[in-house]
Amino acid sequence: TNGLKRAPIMVERNWRVANASTNTYTKSIFISVGLLPYIDSDDELAFVLSHELAHAQEAYGGALKLIAMKCNGKKYEYKSDLTAIDYMVKAGYNPVASILVGNKIFDEPLWDWGFTYTHPKGSKRLIAMYEYIYKKYPQYLNSDLAKTDSFQDFLNQNEKEISAFKQGRDAKKLESSL
Repeated sequence: TNGLKRAPIMVERNWRVANASTNTYTKSIFISVGLLPYIDSDDELAFVLSHELAHAQEAYGGALKLIAMKCNGKKYEYKSDLTAIDYMVKAGYNPVASILVGNKIFDEPLWDWGFTYTHPKGSKRLIAMYEYIYKKYPQYLNSDLAKTDSFQDFLNQNEKEISAFKQGRDAKKLESSL
């Protein structure tokens, strides 16, 4: 079973909070019912649960890993986003849904307070997820989910970042072929 451990999933009956979290000590995943109105499909729910499962699996690395996760939370948020995409694809879900649900639930604070803020800006996470899907699972960028208005809005809003990423990738390909 490629080393994956079990992580119980619990539903918190709190409508005021739209959140999912992982207790890294017990490896338990919590999802508040307040998050459910933001989830429009099984694919989107798969991302939320896969992201939290990625945190739980990472926490099996022992005490030093737990300390590293607490001290460098942003790094592990990015890592959990990308691991969640891998989990989704392996389970038969469309990873484009990660961007759709992330666009609805990720925070976008005006300032990024460095080490005092545990999550990266939502826009940075979404771009990182798009780049990962573009590199590793490009076939999904032609799926029905990628043709939705929500995904097209994401592409339009992030046109500069996506274009810069693609140009940089094309330049690297050209260099390597010379």
